[in-house]
Order: sequence, then C-alpha cells, then structure tokens
Amino acid sequence: YFCKCMGLPPALHMREWHQAFLTDNSNDYLEDIAGPNTLLLAPRGSAKSTCLGLLAAWLIGRHALNKKLLRILYVSYNVDVARNKSRAIKQTINSAEYQAIFPMVRLGKDRTSDELWSIDFDFAGVKTLGEDAFTIACAGLKGTITSKRSSLVIVDDAIKSAASIANPE
Repeated sequence: YFCKCMGLPPALHMREWHQAFLTDNSNDYLEDIAGPNTLLLAPRGSAKSTCLGLLAAWLIGRHALNKKLLRILYVSYNVDVARNKSRAIKQTINSAEYQAIFPMVRLGKDRTSDELWSIDFDFAGVKTLGEDAFTIACAGLKGTITSKRSSLVIVDDAIKSAASIANPE
C-alpha cells in the first residue's frame, strides 16, 4: 500500500521481499521487522536499492507514528554511495505523498547532512533524552562505524547484487 501511494507499485518479486523483511514482529527497538537478519540476493537492475530506500522511509514513519526512536546505519561499499541513498530517502520524506501518509514526520534542523541526519523528534513526539539521536548515519565498508549505536543496519551494494538488513541486538 505504501509503495502504491508513493507512486511505485511493487513488482511481484518485491512483494516477496516485503514478506521477508516485514516480519510483523516487534521488540524494544524495532516495529514490524524484528527477527533474524535477512539477506537479499537479486540480479542487477531488480530495484534492490529502491526497495530498501522505500522500506527505510516507511520504517521511519512507522516508528515515528509509534513514538519510537529508530536509528539506521546505512552501509555501502563506500560512503559516497551510501550518502546518495540517504539523500533519496530524505527526498521521499519531503514528498507530498509521504507527508500525506506520515504528517508527523519532517526533517530536523539540527543534523542535516546526507551522511548524518535526523527527523524532527520533538515534532514527531519521539523522546530522545540522553540518546545519540539520529535517523540515518552513512558509512562505507572501509569507514568507521564504531560508536554509532543503531537499531537497524542496512547494507546495500556492499557486494555486487546483494542487500540486507540486520537487527543488531
């Protein structure tokens, strides 16, 4: 439903991906996607990155709706690629279609770079007291990811034609 509203109805193979990623299980940190790590292997051009970008945007909205902090570490083979994916997620969040679905989500003004940014937690009603509050932090495989505590890790294009999400509990 979300993908259709965003103007990108999922292809049949993407619906299978949705079933793999969306477990309907929740824990203290994750809504609807808790469970084992998931690896997606698919041919080049099958829209893995597009699907992961929409998934990340939807998860940001779902967590904000539930007033839960979601920190995503977006990793690719280099930080420049991850930064471009992050920028696309921000553009999705700024779109009128997204705002119609998740009006409580808007980009924050404190952390605004494509490499490290956050939604406006106060506007969304998400408590962040004492937390290193960010929404997406980007990294490359050879970069530093220490000290970035995240509840979700998305590894995209780290190896040719692979994408995954990990729940670092």
